Order: sequence, then C-alpha cells, then structure tokens
Amino acid sequence: MSLGEDSIQSRESVEANLAEEDRWILSRLANATEQTTQGLERFRLHEVADGLYHFFWGEVCDWYLELVKSRLNTDSAVSSREAARTTLVTVLDGALRLLHPIVPFVTAELWSQLPWPDGAERPEDLIIASWPKADEKDRCASTEEAMAGFQSLVTEVRRVRKEYGVGEGKRVSLLVNGGPEGFLASISARTAALEQLARIDRIESGVGSGVGANAVLPNGAELFIPLEGVIDVERERGRMEGEIARLAGVLSGVEKRLANEKFVANAPEEVVGTARENAAQLRDQVEKLREKLVGLGE
Repeated sequence: MSLGEDSIQSRESVEANLAEEDRWILSRLANATEQTTQGLERFRLHEVADGLYHFFWGEVCDWYLELVKSRLNTDSAVSSREAARTTLVTVLDGALRLLHPIVPFVTAELWSQLPWPDGAERPEDLIIASWPKADEKDRCASTEEAMAGFQSLVTEVRRVRKEYGVGEGKRVSLLVNGGPEGFLASISARTAALEQLARIDRIESGVGSGVGANAVLPNGAELFIPLEGVIDVERERGRMEGEIARLAGVLSGVEKRLANEKFVANAPEEVVGTARENAAQLRDQVEKLREKLVGLGE
C-alpha cells in the first residue's frame, strides 16, 4: 500500500468526498489529541502512551488502513482516492506529533518522509512543529456509533469463524435481527468492507434457524451465521463433544479437590480461591460448547 507520487490535496478540497471511515478516524484523532494533551498536562505519561498505542495500532492500523486499502488503488474513483490520501496524511501527521514526546527520533524521521498537502506551510522539523489541537468540527458521535456497530459485527463474525474452524477462503452469509434503527442499512452499505474483513458475501434481515452460530452485538442486534455447507458439521460436532469430555474430566478433578474438606481447610486461601476460579471457568467453557452443539443440531 502506498500514497503514490501525486500531490496531496488540501483538507478543504476533499471535505465533500470524505467517506464514513474518514470522518470516523478524524473524530478519533480529535479524541486522541484531547486525551493526550490532558494526560501530558497532568504528567500521566503511562496513560498517554497506552492511549496512543491503542489509537495508532488499534484504530489507525487495524481498522482505518484496512478499510481504505482498496480506495488507495489507482483503479478506484479519483475523488474517493484523494479523500482517503488526504485523510491518511492528516491522521499520520497528527499521530506523529502526538507520539513525538514519547518516541522522538523515530517519529521525526517518519514525519520527514510524510508528503504534504498542496498550499500548506510545512515546518522545518517535527520538533518545532506546533502541538496539535482537537478540531471540534471533526467530532461526530453518530459516525463513531455507526463504526462501533460495524466493528463489533466484524469482530463477532471473525470469532465465530475461528471457533467453528471456517476456512479463510470460505464466504459466509449473515442474518441480522434487531439493533438500532438504520443498523442493517448501515452495514449493508459496507458490503465490500465486510467481504474484505470478515469474508461475508450476503447480508439479509431475519431470524436464523437450522445449523448455524448465533451472536448478540453490544447494540442489541442479533446475528445468525448459517454453517450448513460451510463446515463439516459432523466433524465439528465430534470435535466439540471430545472437547466437552476433556473439560468435564478436568472439572471433575477440580471439584473433587474442592469437595475435600481437608484441602479447603488446610490449603492456602489463594490456592483454594484459584481452584474455585478454575472450576467456574471450566463450567463456563463446557456450557458454551454445549450451546454451540445445539446450534449444530445436536
């Protein structure tokens, strides 16, 4: 992925062509700028470093870069590509300025290689560049809410794919029921991104039935992913039954220890507490696997 050799357009010239992911990352940059500034003023350097790590790696790299990859290709529409390029430069400039007090030399070198928008005055060096200010016009709660729903959906589908052993090349369909008003329309408009990030090839409204996996998003939307024909159901059922048997055996051993009055009375409190925590975790794992078996038509 590359920004290309063409000059970077000004923010004002691409404003009308910003996509939802552009407005989202600009809103997140405004939030990161405010949080970083407040943290530095209070000398909370560990909080600043942690917050910037999650912003740069968790939001810019894990999500925004993945979403704009296709738009940066020369085959994409010029207006969309230029909006993505300008947004990316804006975000990288802001992020590097925020990171500079913590990682001075690396950020200075990266910033020196950053292309600059047409007509904008560029400081000689990052160390003398002005400290960024949170741009209030970039804040957009509705965009952040919409993106949060999209992210949670992708995360849940990825989790289901991993837990059920769905091959990376396999496409899955998705049934969505409930959720906030306009949620289905919002995610349906992002079919290309969903195909790219979660290998979803079809989205419909409805309640699922038959062999499949269920999930509920934080916004209340219910998901159903049909698995018939996507995985080897009998093989997956056998795998889950074997895992349930294994976990049940481990749980039985822990419960026997906890049923021993001498162990509970004489063992250190932290050892007994750890055993009880392990038992609770094992019960939870067994229960979740049994629920999945039901979804596979036990």
